[in-house]
Amino acid sequence: MGRQLLSFSRQQHTQPRNVTLDELLNGLVPLLHRLLPSNIELTVSVTPELPAVFADPAQLEQVVMNLVVNARDASPDGGQVRVTAESATDPDGRSGVQIDVTDTGEGIPDEVRQRIFEPFFTTKEGGRGTGVGLATVRAITEAYSGTVSVASEVGRGTTFTIWLPASSSAEEAAAVNQPAATSPAVDDAHVLVADDDGAVRHLAAKILESAGYRVDTAQDGHEVISKVTDQTYDLVVLDAVMPGPTGSKLVARLEQLRPDLLLLFSTGYDPGVFGPGFFAGGKRRLLAKPYRRTDLLEAVRNVLEQRRERDAVRV
Repeated sequence: MGRQLLSFSRQQHTQPRNVTLDELLNGLVPLLHRLLPSNIELTVSVTPELPAVFADPAQLEQVVMNLVVNARDASPDGGQVRVTAESATDPDGRSGVQIDVTDTGEGIPDEVRQRIFEPFFTTKEGGRGTGVGLATVRAITEAYSGTVSVASEVGRGTTFTIWLPASSSAEEAAAVNQPAATSPAVDDAHVLVADDDGAVRHLAAKILESAGYRVDTAQDGHEVISKVTDQTYDLVVLDAVMPGPTGSKLVARLEQLRPDLLLLFSTGYDPGVFGPGFFAGGKRRLLAKPYRRTDLLEAVRNVLEQRRERDAVRV
């Protein structure tokens, strides 16, 4: 179960293709049942012969799973979760497919509903929510020229609606960018690798050390702050979601401590979840998980070399 969830949330390179939703959603049913407790009834209904949509199937699975998990968390006393898919047109008359995920849970107050798609915004207790699930839903949906909306009433449940264009129009709009392959270079910079996954943390440190970097590690936000306070780093390779201070709070604290600190976010979430302008200015970069040895070395080298070039110009 854990490996399946990890594979859905940490896609490095998107692989969009024509996807048939009846096949995708019906194949996802066993996993969705395992996500829900016994006091929540799941119903999945898909209209036959839906038009295909052009998207990465793993990302679409991630969208549905995130919405079902959100419905589960909104129904602590049990209830029903319904997933439906049918043909639908958008307000501009484009043909496509509509996916609804409806729960009979607590509902969402107006003041919260206005913010639910913001990255790192959550109303859940510590340890129960990261605030990136719904932001990821929006980012993936919009990446394939789709839309997402929500209707809710406190005490009467919530419906999230995803609309995706049929593949004939979406295929033309989709752009899949692959990073250019460059040779990794050795550097003597001091790097902090922060990740709550011990295996990922250990492997990344070994890869960077083998290339000549000086490397320290941290397993949560508190340790990151402590090490950045005590030592000078050229770069922090930072998991976007960890225990302790995380997300925008951790970033603000680090940039307060070291205004010139470079941050390389290592994450499987779509970059759109961080919000517009988050990576502007060059101090924050993105490295998609899971990454290969060359991906990590190239990303670290590129960030550090660009910093050296800017510093040389200033001199």
